[in-house]
Amino acid sequence: MKKFCLLLSAVVLAATLLAGCSSGKKSSEEPKGMYLQYNDAKIAIGMKFEDVKDGLGTETRTPEVILPCDGGDAYKDTMHFYPGMAVTENIDGVISQIEVSDLYEGEANATVSGKVKVGDTVETAVGALGEPVNYPIPDDEYSMTYNEGDANILLFLDPDNKDVISGIWMTLVQPMP
Repeated sequence: MKKFCLLLSAVVLAATLLAGCSSGKKSSEEPKGMYLQYNDAKIAIGMKFEDVKDGLGTETRTPEVILPCDGGDAYKDTMHFYPGMAVTENIDGVISQIEVSDLYEGEANATVSGKVKVGDTVETAVGALGEPVNYPIPDDEYSMTYNEGDANILLFLDPDNKDVISGIWMTLVQPMP
């Protein structure tokens, strides 16, 4: 479990740094493609945080602002925390990362596209979402990877039981300028 938490932390840190280079993509009323159903909100990478924040419920703690270490203004990400979930918006207010994990206080009421949740099996996910790009999942990998436009969706697998989904991570992926 320690290795999984360390890996998850490294991935989150790398994605947060990369997300600072994301664009100000406009949101739409309904997400297209894969989204996360959380409480009364359907949220997806690339949507405006402002458009969905009321449906997410009450934040569990004060948002964290992430700025460049050199004091510059290359990016400014803000992480918002909800039961079992963190949502990161970039400097343009665009959702650049969504993470569902037991690392966050509380339990998330979240499903990918209204179909797959933490605790479901790989078989359930494949049946509901289709085969991930890394299917069949190699022995040395602990996630199912879906790519959709400029979004990467990872369903993390429990390191003690690779048949069970233990976390969800969605991130905005764009080439570096």
